[in-house]
Amino acid sequence: YRLRMDVYECGILICGKDLFEVTILVASCFLVNYVTADAKTNWAEGGIMVSFYFILVCVICSFIRTR
Repeated sequence: YRLRMDVYECGILICGKDLFEVTILVASCFLVNYVTADAKTNWAEGGIMVSFYFILVCVICSFIRTR
């Protein structure tokens, strides 16, 4: 019984990880599309991108630490 439970938990973890990666990829694509839509960027839009990626790093680090 314990082996089956471990496999089940591992399957959920892998599914959650894949969903998290896909969400990050889609959000990054939307952000880059928003910033470069008018073919002009300024420091505020660059700050938005840097802050978004900084938040991603913080979330990923906390996700890794909880495992």
